[in-house]
Amino acid sequence: PPRPRPGGPPRAGAPHAPTAPADDEPAFPGPAPTGSPALDALGVTALRARPGASDGAGVTVGVIDTGVDGTHPALAAGYRGAPDQPGGPVAHDRSWCDPYGRCEGPCDPQGHGTHVASIAVGRAVPAAGGAVAGGTSWSGGQAVPAVGVAPGAEWIAARGCTGTVCDLDELLAALQFMVAPTDRAGGDPDPDLRPDVLVNSWGLTRPNLARERAQRVGEASGIVPVAAAGNGGPACGSGTTPGSQRTTLTVGALGTDRRPLPTSGRGPGPTDSQPNVAAVGQLVPGALPGGAWGTMTGTSQAAPQVAGLGALLLQDEPGLRGDFYGVERRIDA
Repeated sequence: PPRPRPGGPPRAGAPHAPTAPADDEPAFPGPAPTGSPALDALGVTALRARPGASDGAGVTVGVIDTGVDGTHPALAAGYRGAPDQPGGPVAHDRSWCDPYGRCEGPCDPQGHGTHVASIAVGRAVPAAGGAVAGGTSWSGGQAVPAVGVAPGAEWIAARGCTGTVCDLDELLAALQFMVAPTDRAGGDPDPDLRPDVLVNSWGLTRPNLARERAQRVGEASGIVPVAAAGNGGPACGSGTTPGSQRTTLTVGALGTDRRPLPTSGRGPGPTDSQPNVAAVGQLVPGALPGGAWGTMTGTSQAAPQVAGLGALLLQDEPGLRGDFYGVERRIDA
């Protein structure tokens, strides 16, 4: 895949992937959440009631999406580049990549990626006046419980989509960044800083050999790739790629009644019966840019729950790091 090109615009004539994640999944702004039915259904709420429950600490989750608002109080402290002390410098090298060349640090002009990231790793927010690492404070009043499955995990992100399309060149650059994170100039890659889990809440409607090869490189490097099944259901074979690949942990969406959403992409994939699992993806609460909150519906909201679950699993069983099929077997079970 091409190297990240954070300093310049996309090449003219670059092919577009008709993903449009936001078109299928509109955000409904609302008050700060007091809980999450999706976390209840996944069993995470009950898990947190146990002493010493896992929270994903020591695990890094990568997010390829429309970006992430790194100043949101639910996400600021979990950013791998966040300062160690309040007011300290933020280190974006090897934690953030914008192949579109528009943001020096984590940003999300659209909102989809912020919501996705918060569902995977969003942290609890203290009541107004409480300090949040990363130089962010919360002025919304009441404390907000963690909306993420693995709030103790760190996150890094690459802006592979603009919100209306995911340019193929930029997706390839984002995938390469995850395999060997670079500095902001696209140099000095360090594969030792790759994430343990990667959530892809986007999809191509047609197979693409370059992207499939890039995904296989990521899996071979030890990253556990998680992907949304897409929102083109209910016909058979309506899942999108990378969710239709065998070497991807693919997630479909359930309604709040625990029945499959009609729009959730279905298998089979090219070599296997994807998706692997499903999670509640209807009206899932999460973060939106600018310190806001809201709900969204779709497989994009189901996939980060399974990515967070993978982070909890890797914290509990560090011997599974780099073992995609081992993680898949545990989650499939």
